[in-house]
Amino acid sequence: MNSLLNSTIWSAIQRFGGLVIGFVSNVVLARLLCPEDYGIVGLIMVFIAIADVLVDGGLGNALIQKKDISQEDISTVFTSNLVISLFFFLLIFFSAPYIASYIEIANFSLFLRVQSLMVLLRAFFLVHYSLMNKQMEFKKLAIINLIVSLISTIIAISMALCGCGVWSLIVRNLSLDLFSLIIYCWAVKVKLSLFINLTSFRKLFCFGIFVAIANLVESLYSNILSFILGKRFSVTELGYYNQAYSLEQIPVYSLTSILNQVFFPFLSKEQDNQQKMRADVKNSILGMSFFIYPLMTFLICFAQPIIVLLYSEKWLPSVPFFQILCTLGFTNFIYHLNRSIMKAVGKSKVLFFTQIISCVIGLLLIIISISIGIYAVVAMVALNSIIGMLIVSYYAGQYINLNVYNQLKEVSFNLFLSLIIGVIVYAVFNGCGIHPLLLLPMAFLLFVFLYLFTHYILRSNSYKMVSSIILSHYMNKTTINNG
Repeated sequence: MNSLLNSTIWSAIQRFGGLVIGFVSNVVLARLLCPEDYGIVGLIMVFIAIADVLVDGGLGNALIQKKDISQEDISTVFTSNLVISLFFFLLIFFSAPYIASYIEIANFSLFLRVQSLMVLLRAFFLVHYSLMNKQMEFKKLAIINLIVSLISTIIAISMALCGCGVWSLIVRNLSLDLFSLIIYCWAVKVKLSLFINLTSFRKLFCFGIFVAIANLVESLYSNILSFILGKRFSVTELGYYNQAYSLEQIPVYSLTSILNQVFFPFLSKEQDNQQKMRADVKNSILGMSFFIYPLMTFLICFAQPIIVLLYSEKWLPSVPFFQILCTLGFTNFIYHLNRSIMKAVGKSKVLFFTQIISCVIGLLLIIISISIGIYAVVAMVALNSIIGMLIVSYYAGQYINLNVYNQLKEVSFNLFLSLIIGVIVYAVFNGCGIHPLLLLPMAFLLFVFLYLFTHYILRSNSYKMVSSIILSHYMNKTTINNG
């Protein structure tokens, strides 16, 4: 458990560090740019995100899942990704004018063509990134991520101050991948060659294709919402949504990314030990809910002062989007943990099947709600996150003998306690007229005190587990230092 904790800590530093830098960048850029700029980039990234999934083809995940990899495996993955990325880069480049004519936004074709360079850049360092994940070198990954995030942020803010508008956001994304490529190639010494071994490709492809299709379906579902909002409603409303989504990603995406990054390689090493996998998953669900549920509840309750303090009052229309999206945090970590279970035990076909079911349901919900209004559409996305979590947990739970009911039972106390304390703290500060700069830290401290105090008084399972892990980690560290 200590190795898992250390890996999780460094993965958290990587994810949170990068997102904190991105968050600071977003706060500054939101005051320099307009909602339309964010809406345009949101539409562009729909096409880039889908191409990225297809470029990977699941082969990066296959490298991580496979117990023993050879030089032929590495070269096969690298060459395959390179060929596929070139194909999709050219596809986007030449289809950009036709897409722009449908979108009807000035210079959209040029924006899309420049941003599509990301597809090419990522193909060159995907193998490096996958190998570092397989070896669980999360400290190196954290350092690299922080460096490239800081560089891209400085570039974006400098361009925005010079009045570059939407180009500030486009170049930020490009520079992030460009400097990632440079540093990964320097930090990870791996021999790459343009060579495809058909036997190796077939073995990796058999696992990777279903992961890739599952990820593609999820990416299509996630990004189609931005496309619908931008086309059906307005680019401005899409800008408000994207700003709320970017802020929500700091707690939600970072935590789920940590789970994906750490638990997939970790559980892959335990794929033959069902009992140990089950124990680690139960502890992880309990521990993650202990931290995630109070955080998401606080963000929902105090969304308005948070948005005003960070982005100014011109972004107030983002508040309802932010509150709805924050509810995803209640289910996302359970959903992604169960996805890691299925990938770890090699059940990529079942993963694909569950992804198809949840996304089809999600698309039907969006179609039904689109005539009601933009908030109804986003609410249906939140509802479908619950449905998707229940589906994937049902199937993944069968492989480690941990059903949906037992998984939800682990988190129920933390959920109800967070909601109750959230209501109490909101009632205390609602309408008090305090400036957000003072209100938020006061409310947060009261929330944390009541939450931890209740856990301590009741001696909850979460409190006992988290305390024992922290104490064990501290004692081990002390022993090493004394030794």
